[in-house]
Amino acid sequence: MLNKLLGTVVLSLCFVGSAFALQATVTWTDNSSDETGFRVERRDGVDANPFTVQTTTAANVTSFNQAGLVLATRYCYRVVAVNGFGSAAASAIVCGTPDAPLPASGVSVVFAP
Repeated sequence: MLNKLLGTVVLSLCFVGSAFALQATVTWTDNSSDETGFRVERRDGVDANPFTVQTTTAANVTSFNQAGLVLATRYCYRVVAVNGFGSAAASAIVCGTPDAPLPASGVSVVFAP
């Protein structure tokens, strides 16, 4: 069992780029001392759509970058701490819809639940 659940952590979601090179950065706080990694899950569009695993990070990683996103599409992310005994409860969900015009590189728009 994980000694601390990730479920109380607030994620942040940042979109940057152009209409042709849109990326999101999801960040979180590592509140667990015994995770072997974090599973980052994403849901596109409406709330009824299922979450799908985008990546599983190594232990102590606290961010994930994802390129290839599309303008005017709603993206929702959540993070789950995992280890050999199973998974913690999922974090809070953070959602955002990138719309044009996007900020220049190095400037971010942050969404939080």
